[in-house]
Amino acid sequence: MWDIITKPLEKLGEAKKEKNIKKTLLVQLVGVIMFALSLIFFALGLFFFKREIIPGIFVVAILSGILVYVLLLLFALVLKHIMGIFAGKKDYFAALTPMAYSLFIFSTGLLIASILALIPTFVGPLLALFVMLYTLAVSQPVWVKGTMELFDVDAITVVIAYVILIIAFTLALSIATTGRFLEIVQNFPGVKLPF
Repeated sequence: MWDIITKPLEKLGEAKKEKNIKKTLLVQLVGVIMFALSLIFFALGLFFFKREIIPGIFVVAILSGILVYVLLLLFALVLKHIMGIFAGKKDYFAALTPMAYSLFIFSTGLLIASILALIPTFVGPLLALFVMLYTLAVSQPVWVKGTMELFDVDAITVVIAYVILIIAFTLALSIATTGRFLEIVQNFPGVKLPF
């Protein structure tokens, strides 16, 4: 599994041949666990001088991990339908695998960076910067190239599909939260909405 970081294109090629959704879900789960752990380490760094662990940090890390896991599953479902229109191929595995592999690379870097950031002086944050620079620079092309390979489309199609996915998510989130937002605003003292 750790070869995903050092040989991402080879691992994507293997995944394309195997088409093992269980392995993809395991990669995603490990990525989410590393993401949650990195949040805990970053929080420990913030509270380093207090020498106490706030119990809420663990709850936030667990909930964030669950949210990332579910959102990735949802994004893959939507991307499957977008690529079905663009490429004529609706394949959930092809939509989820590049996202899971990219998350795994990013989360590994985030976990290492969060631990390195605990090193006092400027050395820790500087090392964390280099780790994050590398993993971000690798994880994003893996996402795009993996989608290209698994759906057999060009880069422009993938970029357009991801732009549509981001716009759809942003609009859906805006529409879903607007009613609640207006309810909150209306309760402000002195605010009267025209409807």
